This record gives sequence, C-alpha cells and structure tokens, in this order.
Amino acid sequence: MATDTAPTSTAGGYPVTDSGTPGASTPPAKRRNYWQLPVFALGVAAAAAAWTQFPLPPENPADRSARAQAKLKHVLDHKPLDTNALAELAQEVSAEAEQNPAANFAAGSAFVALAESTAPLDASLWARAKEHFAKVDEVAMTDALERKRLLFRRAKAVAATASGDPKALITALTSLPSADEPEGELRRLLADTFLRMNPPDVASAARELTTYLGGPTKLQPADLARYRLKAAEAFLSLDNPLAQSWLKSIDASAAADTRCAAKYHLARLMEKENNWKEAVKLYGEALQGAALPADQRAMAEYRTGIDCIQMKTPDAAVPHFEAVLKDKELGPAAAVRLAELTLRSAAPQGDRGKVLDLLDVATRDVAPGTGFRNQYVALTDLQAVFEETIQAYTRDGDFDGAARAIEGYGKVATAGRDREKRAELNLAWANALRDKPATAARAVAKYKEAAAEYSALATNHPTATGAADLYHRAAACQRLAGDDKAALSAIEKITQYPDLPAEVAAAAWVEKGDALIAGSQYADGIAALEKALTAPGPSATVARVKIAIAYLDQARALAKTSTAPATQTEAQKLMETGQNLLAQVAASGPAESQAEREAQQQALYEFGKLLVAQQNLPDAEAQFRKLIQTYPTAPLAPQSKLWLGSTLLLIARGDGPGGRPPADADRKLAEALKLFQDLSGASDTFTRTQADLRLAHTTLLLKKYDDMPALSEKLAVRYRGHVEELIVQSMLCSAYLSADRPESAARTLSEMTELYGKVPASDFNDSADEYRRAFWPAWFEQVKTQIAKRQQPKP
Repeated sequence: MATDTAPTSTAGGYPVTDSGTPGASTPPAKRRNYWQLPVFALGVAAAAAAWTQFPLPPENPADRSARAQAKLKHVLDHKPLDTNALAELAQEVSAEAEQNPAANFAAGSAFVALAESTAPLDASLWARAKEHFAKVDEVAMTDALERKRLLFRRAKAVAATASGDPKALITALTSLPSADEPEGELRRLLADTFLRMNPPDVASAARELTTYLGGPTKLQPADLARYRLKAAEAFLSLDNPLAQSWLKSIDASAAADTRCAAKYHLARLMEKENNWKEAVKLYGEALQGAALPADQRAMAEYRTGIDCIQMKTPDAAVPHFEAVLKDKELGPAAAVRLAELTLRSAAPQGDRGKVLDLLDVATRDVAPGTGFRNQYVALTDLQAVFEETIQAYTRDGDFDGAARAIEGYGKVATAGRDREKRAELNLAWANALRDKPATAARAVAKYKEAAAEYSALATNHPTATGAADLYHRAAACQRLAGDDKAALSAIEKITQYPDLPAEVAAAAWVEKGDALIAGSQYADGIAALEKALTAPGPSATVARVKIAIAYLDQARALAKTSTAPATQTEAQKLMETGQNLLAQVAASGPAESQAEREAQQQALYEFGKLLVAQQNLPDAEAQFRKLIQTYPTAPLAPQSKLWLGSTLLLIARGDGPGGRPPADADRKLAEALKLFQDLSGASDTFTRTQADLRLAHTTLLLKKYDDMPALSEKLAVRYRGHVEELIVQSMLCSAYLSADRPESAARTLSEMTELYGKVPASDFNDSADEYRRAFWPAWFEQVKTQIAKRQQPKP
C-alpha cells in the first residue's frame, strides 16, 4: 500500500529544455495532447498558418490573441516544455484574454502547467490560473471532455490557493478528465485539501503524501523537507510508526523551523519509548535558536522538565518549568510540578515560601465556581499538591503559610474539603499554642474555630454517618477548649439522627454518657450509657465498663458523705454492682475491635485494683497477669506490671490470706524484682518512680543486704533532694540494721536527718505514710532507738 511506503529521495519533474529549470534528468515523456484548447481554436490556428503565407493588413486584438493562443498550444504540445516560452506566451494570452472563454481557458491552463513545471508552491501562478478559470462558464462549453478538463484544472488552482469547499474540491480532483491528463501536483493538492476538511481526513492525506513524495517532484529541498514534515505529522496523528522514518529523512537541507519541528516530534516519539535521555537531547536541539513556534517551544520546555523528573534529575527540570510559567495553558501545569519539586527537595525550609506563589500561578485563571480545567495537569494532582503543602507548612509550624494555602485550596477543593483542612489546621495550631501561658488564650480560640468548622461541615454533610463523625470531632475540640457544655451539645446532635447505624448511634450514647458523668451527672450519664448496652458491637462493652467505673466512683463518694449504716449499705451495693460489671468484661475472651480491647484492658486493670484493696491478692494477681499476657504492649501494661509486682510483694510478705508468707515467697519476690527492674526505664515518671522504690523494697525483703548500698546510691542520684531519696535511704538504713551494721545505719540516719530538712515542702503529700512530712520525725526516733540497742555490748 502507498501509506506503507517509506520516503525516498526525489528529483526531476516535468522535462524541460536547456532554457527551462536546470537539473532535469528524466527522459521526455510520451507526447500527449494534454493541453488541448477548445475545438473552435483549431480554426484560429489554421487561419494563423494561412497568414504566414498570405500577409494581411495589421492584425486586430482578436487576431493577435488567436495567434498567441496558437503559439501557446504549440509550446504546450511540444515535450519537453520550453518553460521560458511558456511563461512569455502565458503572459501574452493572459493580457489579451479579457472575457474570451477560449483565451481564459488557455491562459489558466498555461499558468497551471507553468506552476507544476517550475514552481509548484508559487501561489501567484496558481492565483493567476484560478482568476482565468473563473471567467470560463463550463455550462456554455459544448465539448464534454473540455468541460471535464476545465473543472479538474480549476479545482487544482483553487486547491493550490487553499480556498474553496474541500469536500467539493476532493470530488473534482479525484475525477481525472482523461487518461492522458497528467497528475502533476494532484497528490500534493489532494493531501492539502484533505487536511483542510473539518475534521481533517488525515489518513487520506497521509496516503496522498506518501504517493507524492515517493515519486519525482519539482519542490525545492527546503519545501520538500517541509512536506516530509507534513507527512510525518499526519502519521503521528494516526499513531503510525512510519512517522519516525519520515522525521529522520529531514536533513540539513531543510529550513531551520522544519528541522526544529522534526526534532520536537522525534523527542515526543522517544518519550513513548521511555527513552528520556534521547528525548531531552532532541528537545534541546529543537530549542536552539528561535525557529520553533511559540506553542511548541513552550511544550518542549515543559516536556523536558517532565523527562528530567523521569530521569531522577529533578534539579535539572526546574529551569525548564520556570521557562513556561507565563504560558496560559502550560504555566499552571509547570507551577504544580515546581511546587511538588520544592516540597520534596532537600532544600532548606525557607525555600518553601515560593510554593505558595507557585500555587497562586496554578490557580490564577480559576474564577469562583468555575472549577479547574487544564489538559496538562489533572485536578487531582493539583489537589494533592495543595494537601501536601498544607501538611508541610503545618508540620513545620508555619501555620500562617498553611492558612494561606488553604485559602487558595478553596478554589479547587471538593466541596467542604478546604473547611476540613482549615479545621485540622486550627486544631494543630491550638495544640502548638496551649502549653505556653502567653498563648493559652489563643489556643482556646483556635480550638473553638476548629469546632465551628467541624460543626458547619456536619450541618451540610449529606449522610448521617459523616455528620456524626464531624460532630464527634467538634466535641473533641470543645473539650480541649474547656467547654464541656458545648462538647455535650455537639454529641447530643449526633444522638438526634434517627437513621444512624446502630453502632454509630451506640458510640454517640457512650460519648454522651461519658460527658455527663465527667460533669458529675451520674444518673443521666448512666442512662445514656445504658442505651448503648442493647446495640451490637464494641460500644456495648465500652458502655458496660464505663457504667461500672461510674458506680465505683459513686460508691466511694457516697461512703465519704456519712458513716450511717443506710448510706454505707447503699455505697456497698453500688460497689458490688460496679465490680460485677467489671468482672463480666474481665472474664470475657480476647476482644476483636480496638474499642473492645481497650475496654477489656480497663476492666482487668480496675478489677485487679479493687481486689487488691479487698486483700484478695491471688485473684488480683490473676487479673494483672491476664492483662499483661493478653495485651503486652497496651498503654496500661506498664502500670499493670507495677501492680502485679506490688501484689506479688504483698503476697510474699504475708499480707494475703492466712497472714503468712507462702512457701514460694522467694520465687514471687524474684519475679517482682524482675518486673521492677524492667520498669526502671519506663517513660512514665510515676510508674518509673514507684518501680524504683519497690525495687529497693524487694531487694530488702530478699535479704540482699550487700546489694543495697550500690542500689541506694544509684537511686539516690536519680532522686537527689526529693522525698524519694529519703525513702530509699530509709530502706538502706533498715538493710544495715538487718545486717547488724549499726554504725553504717547510724551514719545513714544522720544523712537522712540532714536531707529531711532540705526536701521541699511541695514534695510531701498524703498519698502514703512515707510521703507525709510528719511521718519522718517519729521514724527517725524509732530507728535511733534500734541503733542504740544494736550498739550496746552483747552480754
């Protein structure tokens, strides 16, 4: 097929004499009566021949025209064409043609022949032909063949001047008047006309160009290269691999703009092959000088940037993107890519300031309500860069910059997304402000702003579940702002939705009950929690634990109000109810959901502490062990280890049932010692401190008296000048007494007495005897007496 033929070098064209175009090399074509004039012109020719034998008086214009037409016919019929004579006679016939149909037809045909023989792209020759053909009425022509020739040649002239109706021209150009009518520039003209159609018939144009360029043409090298480019572009639009061979056939003889365009298109093809390096090279060659059209120049810069990113050389991409920032279409796309590169670069944080300016460029043409449309960058890509920018600025503490990004994001964000990001920003902003007294008030205001955004989003949310989540966030922000009433109001709005999924509604009732109980509204809080008990899912377990703890808190508070038997009985009932609920949850198997797991951990922990308080140490030990074994990495695991170690210590000391140390007391103490040693590095200060004190106590109970001095020195350094140092030293003093070293005990007591006077009053409290300031003077006297007894001579 013609369209599957690769381009070949072309030369030659119409055969010409030495006085015609130089370089013609093809043999003379077979003589054809191609340029026949209308039949009546033959009579004119005969008269002219007679005139040469029998001279007449001076000829009139009509005679002169007839004579010129006869000469013209002679030149046209003679092969090879004498193009100089043809040009002279065409001008002569044209000058005398006026409204003479025969003369105009002859002149038009002459200009077509002249153009196709010498200068196929000379628009003036084609225009002259078109002008003469327009003065010939084909309807008045009686010879059918001559009429077909007129229509065919006139279509050529009209097509060559890029005018007329392409569809009608295609019909005329594809209707050869006779077999001896040479094609000339027909294939090129057909290709150009196919491309002028709406839409362009690219496949037909590619076929015609392949045929045309595969044979001899009269095109100059630069024009030939231009048409090779046109063929390549046609094949490119058809995604035909022949495009590449056409592009590569364009050599140094081509004009600069043609060479640059060929390089540009070859670069695009290299991109399809993922040959980014070669694409960048070709784009660079295309961009040299100023020959590349502005639109292709901008695209070459942009694509070079994209290819550099593909090659993992993002720094090299930057100047190419910057070069097109002012381009209407590519500018926003380049701005998005530059913003991405800046955000992800290893440049100092300060360089990120230009990201906001780049995002302004990306959205500069977006009017409110119109949306973002750009063929080179997807809306989702732009939205992702905005979100990444907001996140980066927020992470770096540049909250004003993040707020500016959110303002711009509002132009392109999906409905409400910018408000959601603003709420998140205000929450993060508040968290950064709250720990500084000077900015605490601003933190409250930011929490309030975040809550307001979430509430507004919830009001307009299309689904009840989505609204519930947003009201939940609003409530959390209100609590952080210290406004429990507003938080409760937000939660109540969730419980008012009639079509919430059961678990979502149950979670809301749990949160409402929690808020009411936090405000000491126990009855209303427990009533809200009980609504969650009937729902399937984790909220029922969570509610059960919270109800249990509420009953326990009520019981403790009530027991303190009065010693009356009725009051104590009521408190005891509340305590038993709460304990039974905790026991139910603690006894259940491993939970599946995170909420249930956390609830069971809480139940095991609280139940274990209750049992310790009731001196039911073996059962308490079991609860703490279960928690640690089932949830070893849970937040409550370190505290449970502390309680387990303390419970083992109490059992080993004989505080359990029977009042005597068990047979395996040393094993229990050894386990407790290991637990306390592990907790000595805990992150929580309270847990670490209590573990250290119990570590010293357990070492003393294990009678490892020789280990006590080093351990005490280590702990004394950690708690220097605080009440904990005093407690540790007291155990060292006891160790010396137990080891019958009264002098060492006396020295330690002296140091303790001095330390006691330096411990800040704020260190003492009523949490335990050792933490009461009044405890120590009596202890000092008691130990002093013991030391004195040990120092007395033995009988």
